[in-house]
Amino acid sequence: MEPATTIPSDDEPWWQTVEEFDRRLAALVRVLDWSGAERLAAEYYEKAENAYEAALYAQSRATSLGALGRDTESLEASELAERLAPVEPHFKIQLGRRLIEEFAQPQAGLSKLRDAEPLLEPSQRGAWLGEMGLGLLALGRDAEAVECFRELTEPERLTRMREWDYIGLVDFRLVTRLIKRGLVPDLCVAYLEAAEAVAAGHNADHVEGIRNLIELARAPRRGEGPVSGLRLPDQRPPLYYPS
Repeated sequence: MEPATTIPSDDEPWWQTVEEFDRRLAALVRVLDWSGAERLAAEYYEKAENAYEAALYAQSRATSLGALGRDTESLEASELAERLAPVEPHFKIQLGRRLIEEFAQPQAGLSKLRDAEPLLEPSQRGAWLGEMGLGLLALGRDAEAVECFRELTEPERLTRMREWDYIGLVDFRLVTRLIKRGLVPDLCVAYLEAAEAVAAGHNADHVEGIRNLIELARAPRRGEGPVSGLRLPDQRPPLYYPS
């Protein structure tokens, strides 16, 4: 199958098949049937009409394989998705994230993220900045990571963030690592205050943990881990990256 050379339009007829797949996948994920989810993705992959559609199923299969602990196969599936749709920055960002966070290969992950940058839509830059910052921190390049976070906390971005309707969309990974290193406390507080606004409006059970993080950001303890007993927000990547 030849790699995709363009981003497909929203009215392609095969999107209906992708929507059907998503419905069936959601039912399996709700009951944590990752083996069934992996088999479903493989089934749809074999029937895909084009490389971009196949890449969607390959990326879904990568997630299921990761949940099953089949890490090598999972990474191979993520790499396949990126090869099938090299014009789609989302797959490069996801592959970069996994190389940095899951496979301790920050240099390789940053390379993929740099490949993604010229392809980014404005709505994708926030996710890209977060992953770049994490990769740079992993390499000890703190000053460059801070510049990524500085752009991520520009006032207009934080204003949009306050309008989100679910705390699961907020990525806490970079800000908590900056706090642990005692870096840019004012920016960390600004980011967390925007997250607190999301939680206060929609997920009140997360407010206390975010406020605890704000207190940590205000009193940096370079080199220390989280305070004993501190309830931190979820440290996984967000469910998806809003604009």
